[in-house]
Amino acid sequence: MTRIAVIGPSDAGLRLGVALQAAGAEVVGFELAPAEYVPIPQASDISEAASADVVLSFVAPHLAEKTAQEFAPLLQSGAIYADFSTGTPELKKRLAQLFPAQAYADAALPAAGTVEAAGSAAHALCDALTNLKIAVTVISDVPGDAAARTLIRTLLSNGLAEVVADTLWAAESLGI
Repeated sequence: MTRIAVIGPSDAGLRLGVALQAAGAEVVGFELAPAEYVPIPQASDISEAASADVVLSFVAPHLAEKTAQEFAPLLQSGAIYADFSTGTPELKKRLAQLFPAQAYADAALPAAGTVEAAGSAAHALCDALTNLKIAVTVISDVPGDAAARTLIRTLLSNGLAEVVADTLWAAESLGI
């Protein structure tokens, strides 16, 4: 059975954790300040969370480096650390340097039920999650490539939203 820890679970992280649990994985969450209700069991401490086969980190961007520094020395041999935090490609490259070879994946959730991964552990993450019926696309072996795609998507969607809002405002101003 694959053991997975979801660190700092955001709403998206919790949904992924619940889906993985429903697919048969042993899933625990870990949060320094847990919410009142979390739909997955919680690890008692960082060591328990770090003992998982796969650690999925959904911490806030300003906590990504600190969290990675805390987990890196505790990861078991052969374990995967997948960082889903929002960050720049440069941040993801720095985080990758904290982990042993083949242990780090820069990851993103571009759509419900799908994961994109880049970095040395991207293929291993793909294997682990695909076995649990989660669709994973490996972007590349370069950490930061998934983050770059996420940033570009965000720019596009924000830009489109502005164009639509401005177009509607102009049409309304013209009585159309």
